[in-house]
Amino acid sequence: MVQYSVIQYETTRRDSYTNAVDVHSGRNWTVRHNLFRNIRAPQGQLAGPAILMWNGSSGTLAEGNTFV
Repeated sequence: MVQYSVIQYETTRRDSYTNAVDVHSGRNWTVRHNLFRNIRAPQGQLAGPAILMWNGSSGTLAEGNTFV
């Protein structure tokens, strides 16, 4: 469980790998009531997702998060 956290970069990430919560093969994670701020790649690059559940992850609940 990840909850009631502030997850941020001070300005921008140095490269495009910006994922804040990045889980491989996770089961039944809950990500809620967090503040994600400045999840940004350098100018001209696309940022990755703030929350990424992949490689067989299942049962994830993401709710009540704020993305700035």
